[in-house]
Amino acid sequence: MNKLSQKLTIAFFIVSFISMGIMALLARAIFKITLDFYFPGQHMQMMFNPFGGSTDRFFQALDFSYILAGLISILISFASGFLVVLLITRPIRKLSKAADRIANGDLGERVQVKSDDEIGQLAKSFNSMAASLEQTEENRRAFYADIVHELRNPLTVARCRVEAMMDGMVPPSEQELASIHKEMLLLTRLITDLRDLSLASNGQLTLHKQETDLRTFLSRIVQEATILAQKKGISLSFSTGQIIPVLNIDQERINQVMHNLLSNAIRHTPNGGRIVVDIKEDKKHGVIVSVQDSGTGIPEEELESIFERFYRVDRSRSRKTGGTGLGLAIVKQLVELHGGKVWVESQLGQGSRFSFSLPLTS
Repeated sequence: MNKLSQKLTIAFFIVSFISMGIMALLARAIFKITLDFYFPGQHMQMMFNPFGGSTDRFFQALDFSYILAGLISILISFASGFLVVLLITRPIRKLSKAADRIANGDLGERVQVKSDDEIGQLAKSFNSMAASLEQTEENRRAFYADIVHELRNPLTVARCRVEAMMDGMVPPSEQELASIHKEMLLLTRLITDLRDLSLASNGQLTLHKQETDLRTFLSRIVQEATILAQKKGISLSFSTGQIIPVLNIDQERINQVMHNLLSNAIRHTPNGGRIVVDIKEDKKHGVIVSVQDSGTGIPEEELESIFERFYRVDRSRSRKTGGTGLGLAIVKQLVELHGGKVWVESQLGQGSRFSFSLPLTS
């Protein structure tokens, strides 16, 4: 007996049988007590002489009536209980079948339950879980497809150049070797980014924090990035007018955050543009660091997805600019590991402002 419907049906039957038996016994005893109360001493003669019967035959008929009524009541209770069981277990059976289909890979399966009771709430939770699993699976497939695409591109370019030199189609030269080296660097950076992102997502990336004068630390990073900005004719400046408290951070990881944000800003800011790094203390968020550029900006509908892995607003530019599509996703993970948050404000044609917060105590 493994089915819930069978167990509930038998339980209804047992409860009904016991209830009818108790009712019959109590009814007989109560009937006798009632007769004694209303017809003390002579109630049997008064009731049975008109019919010419005896007391025993009367109670036999009464017992038979109780038994017959009880059996009929049990059958009615059994039938109604069986219908109730079917109504209760029907949505549960739907949930069970839907769970089996999801387990077999059909993540689009949903359960249609209209009730608002506990089972209805369970069905809603089940559908929500199924939708989450479906979205996760779609993200996983897209993620793997992006990985394959990103890994294949530099490998294909490098392989074609090597094969061309081996076949004598292109003579070996410093320029060709530099091109191959550039693709290998991109491949190495992509693999490193994937490793860091995987470790951060799984909570396996260990932070080595130390007390840091954030203003001095960021000033050095900005100075190093100024060389790259100047090559594109971009003005890069660092602005702070407050005394920033010493923070406990992982310098290597925050350096990685700033490198990704500055590289992204330089990549998308045209010649003659401007980038400003700002730092300020905020009572609610701690310390806020912002990187604002005068680039092309980001469409409003893209802002929610900008921190996803391999997400690019303009995919046609990714290969030319050398981006891996993982920089902002890594920024988000590393900042959140420090207990902070990251966000972006942008308008098309007016540039973007990427900001992240770091708590004062961590």
